[in-house]
Amino acid sequence: MAFLGKARKQDLVLLAEELGQKVSDKMRIIDLKNIIIGSKDYEEEFIRAQLSVILEEHVERETEEKIARQLCYESELNELRLQIESIRSNVKSGRVVQKIVRIHLQITELVSGGPGNI
Repeated sequence: MAFLGKARKQDLVLLAEELGQKVSDKMRIIDLKNIIIGSKDYEEEFIRAQLSVILEEHVERETEEKIARQLCYESELNELRLQIESIRSNVKSGRVVQKIVRIHLQITELVSGGPGNI
C-alpha cells in the first residue's frame, strides 16, 4: 500500500475513478488513498498494475507533448530562417536591414530559450 502514497494526486484521482469511486477536487491524497483501499474491488496487485498503467500513460502523454513543442519550436525557427534568407536576397533599404536585425533577435531569443528549456 505504500506505493499509493508515492503516486501523484492526479494519478490517484484517475485510479479511484476507474474503480467507480466518487471523487471531488477537494480530496487530499490521503482521502484518495483511503477510498481506493476501501473499494470493494481493492486487490493490491491489481491496483498496483492499474497505477503502473496510469503512470505509463502519463509519461507517454508528457513525452508526446514535449515532442510536439519541440516540433513547433523547430518549425518557428525554420520559418524565421527562411524570412532572413528572403530578406537578405532583397536587401534594398535601411528598413529591410532593421527587419533582418529584428528577426535575428527573435531567433536568438528562441535559441536561448530553446528546446533544452521546453
